[in-house]
Amino acid sequence: MKYIVLILIFVSSLGFSIDLEEKIKISYDSGYYQRVIDLTERLDNTLQNYDELTMFRGVCYYEVGEYRKSRRILTEILDRAPYFNQKDITLYYIALSELKLLNTTTATNIFVNLLNSTNGELAKNSKEILQAVIKLLLSDDDYLELSDQIFNKEILKALAHAGNSIKVLVVLPLTGEDKDVGNDILRGIRYAVEKVKLKNEKTVKLDVINSESSITTMVKKVTERLESSRYNLIIGELRSNATSALAGIASVKKIPLVSPTASMRNISSISANIFQLNTTSYTLSRKMAEYAVDSLNYKTFGILAPLNSDGKESVAGFTDVILEKGCGIIGTEWYYDASNLSKQLLRFRENICIIDSLDVEKYMSDDSIKTVPVGVIDAFFLPIQSKDIQSVLPQMAFYNFKGQFLGTYGWDDNKTLSKLAENADSLIFIKESSYNVNNPKYNDFVYKFRSDKKRNPKRMEINGYSVMEMVMTLMNDNSKLSLQRILSTTEEYNAINGKVLFDDKRSNLAFDLFTFLRRKGIKKLSFSDKKIVNVFSEAERYYNLGYVYSVKHDDSLAVKNFLISLEKYENLNNQQDVGFVPKEKFTDLYNKIADSFYNFYSYRNAVAFYDTLLVDEPENVDLKFQKARAVAKYDDEKALELFKELSSQPLYYSESLLETANIYYSRKDEEGEFLVKDRKKGLILYKRSAELGNIKAVNILEKIEKEKEDDEHKEKIIDW
Repeated sequence: MKYIVLILIFVSSLGFSIDLEEKIKISYDSGYYQRVIDLTERLDNTLQNYDELTMFRGVCYYEVGEYRKSRRILTEILDRAPYFNQKDITLYYIALSELKLLNTTTATNIFVNLLNSTNGELAKNSKEILQAVIKLLLSDDDYLELSDQIFNKEILKALAHAGNSIKVLVVLPLTGEDKDVGNDILRGIRYAVEKVKLKNEKTVKLDVINSESSITTMVKKVTERLESSRYNLIIGELRSNATSALAGIASVKKIPLVSPTASMRNISSISANIFQLNTTSYTLSRKMAEYAVDSLNYKTFGILAPLNSDGKESVAGFTDVILEKGCGIIGTEWYYDASNLSKQLLRFRENICIIDSLDVEKYMSDDSIKTVPVGVIDAFFLPIQSKDIQSVLPQMAFYNFKGQFLGTYGWDDNKTLSKLAENADSLIFIKESSYNVNNPKYNDFVYKFRSDKKRNPKRMEINGYSVMEMVMTLMNDNSKLSLQRILSTTEEYNAINGKVLFDDKRSNLAFDLFTFLRRKGIKKLSFSDKKIVNVFSEAERYYNLGYVYSVKHDDSLAVKNFLISLEKYENLNNQQDVGFVPKEKFTDLYNKIADSFYNFYSYRNAVAFYDTLLVDEPENVDLKFQKARAVAKYDDEKALELFKELSSQPLYYSESLLETANIYYSRKDEEGEFLVKDRKKGLILYKRSAELGNIKAVNILEKIEKEKEDDEHKEKIIDW
């Protein structure tokens, strides 16, 4: 090291005793630094050359690796004697100690000041160390700040070459199980470096590490590489677990990392240096849930997902939104093997039958499964992998579910879906934002690629090119900023392979929605994802909760939540600055509340809400019928009058006969005995309703007949 020569230069200039000087020189030249420290241990501060001796002690502490002691001793000298004649050499060793203590910014500031030192050897050394620091240790932001401090153009030009080359470390699996994808992305990155040029004579230098599809190998190779060289950017890895490990290293080294494919959430939260270009499974699933509730108006859901990290992320994102919006998850089933889902799908069907108050034994038989579809669940969320499509779809069809199928990127397989078109019809799925064939940049890229390679680009080649093209374009547009700042301040970018829409955690939120139709294949859905402040969201959440509880026949909670929703809508409607709540919303709520009160056996409350509805719709026959049905539970005579009025309505004639029959057939005297005369009248009315095709009346007559046969059988046994 050249700084050793400097020591010999200044030692010869010291004016202290020859004996002590000779001992120090001999000890230092022989590498006995601790001996020098011992010789200067108890210096007399009254000595004329006390500061020079103390400085030499501080230098030797540096030599033995005691950097904090060296820095402290040398700093105290300058605090005590700011015009010390060996000030530059003292500063030089303070800077070296700061470097060893990883205080890079402090060290570089000192070296910048030493560039103008009258000691030529020291100035030269400072410049070489600065270049090495810029090349290996300094972040982009620190380099730009450093450049602003250097006013000497010649010195700045001499240092500039260290910051003029943008060094990118690409970490991808080029061998092993993921080698095909890794090599495709790398080819795309290299093609972008070849075709996209940086301004200001800057160049991009790619260093490539083959992770061999192994996290352990990747960590070892990357760590070793970063010990010997500094990079402006890291691109990689493929899988989420490998990317997380790489993100940890990049965070420690304060190097920006761009992840092209990792789909696990929170990787970008590891540090402010991490940027995820691939929309995570969690985000996609949240957006799918928002679309299902807000645009499709679905309220109840079933979930079938693979029991792996991606499946868990997807289910978490979807479930979070559904619960936030007050909607319901009727059931969640997990699987390891998609080839046999009978247990999971039988549980779904059984739960639906129970909720629908259907005979489980009857509707779970093989014949019923084939012929009788079951409802209640509006949609099934199926975040499955592409390889599972051919197993899942036929089994879902076999168990005869009526709900809409919703999925994520695993369903983006037109060829497979076309084979199963009947079962996949109207499927809706979501995936990360994809390239637009009408995008001029995309078309220009494809044209150049075809001309150069004599073939079409592969999907992952497009991905690799897109990542590098985005980085280089952003650098050209923001030449005075570091890559870290450029990426941190980028909110939206229309990349070759789709939109990038960063949130505050540097994770891409962009996505596209698609539907599969038997005759048209996969088609992109047009919709707006612009967030509009919804003043009704709280009221809607309680409405959704009420709806879900009513589906589950928990009518007390249904009424409670519907009433809260009604109160919130009424409050909003009274606020002039909010706007007008549609009348249809109140009509719907009154109906829901009235029906829930009826199911909760609170018949007078139900009638009160039916009456409220009838004020605006006095001729609504359905409302009149529902009201009469509720009145029948506590006032026979009034109910009979209401049903008599309804008997003139053809659509309600058989139902009115049935309800009137119920009243007569169930009447009792004061002693609790059935009234025979009224029972006979009720039986006649049941028969008339049954003759008009009323299935409920037919079932009641069958039940009455069976009870009669059972009673006759009992009487015969007693007679015997």
